[in-house]
Amino acid sequence: MTEHTTTAFVKAKKAYVKTDKLTVSKSKESPKRTDIKNPLTTEQKDELKDLLNEWVITSNLAKKPINFGGAWNKLFVQGLGGAVNALAQIEQYEFDICVKYIKRQIMIIESTSKTDLTRYKSNWRQKHIGTIHDKCRKQGITGEKRKAFMLVEWGKDSLTLLTDDELRECYQYANRPKPSWIPVQREPQGTQQLREKSFDLLLNKLAEQAKAVNCIFDRNSISLTKDYILSMLFEQDKTLWIGTDKNMIEPATFNRFLTTAKMCKFKAGRR
Repeated sequence: MTEHTTTAFVKAKKAYVKTDKLTVSKSKESPKRTDIKNPLTTEQKDELKDLLNEWVITSNLAKKPINFGGAWNKLFVQGLGGAVNALAQIEQYEFDICVKYIKRQIMIIESTSKTDLTRYKSNWRQKHIGTIHDKCRKQGITGEKRKAFMLVEWGKDSLTLLTDDELRECYQYANRPKPSWIPVQREPQGTQQLREKSFDLLLNKLAEQAKAVNCIFDRNSISLTKDYILSMLFEQDKTLWIGTDKNMIEPATFNRFLTTAKMCKFKAGRR
């Protein structure tokens, strides 16, 4: 009897392999940006990490969870247009873009969430206030000196009166290596009044432009961003809206001006 050996080939769409352990190795993604001219400072990196942590916690409390990896990826892809894929690749000029993007994401969650985020916000504020007090104590800064600094910077002498953004600014200042807590020079007397006249002039111009195209410019619900309005004021009168560094005044200074002036209201959710 003759024995024959036959080889058969079986074509299949799927193949299954049983194994006790399967290890998948993924190569690390190459940096998208290798030439970084002005990288972020350590303080700026820490600020972004704190903000991103707040974003993740807020999303979890609102039952709309996003993990840290997803949050960083959204910042890199959506916030910075996919230009980077790591924190170390972010340039100095992109820092404000990152801050505004993350704050906007937090604001969106807070404005659309039906869950109670008050508890988290309360704990967050208490933690930051406690840290500021602790830092000042270790630095030998008296309460009077801190309050004098706060009055110049935010027009308030109590940490509990600060808004979330102002409290964050104070917290970040307290965490600097060697904060001086010396108030910057006050603006010349009458600057507020002059700026209010300049601001009123701009609002009137915007109202006239809206009327010319059969639209209504509502001062109680301005849809333009504060940053855009400030840039228009700077173009209108650079000498009046200039800061000590010869550049346009800081957003925080503009916010203090708006709080004192009470001449208009910006649409909710617009910074």
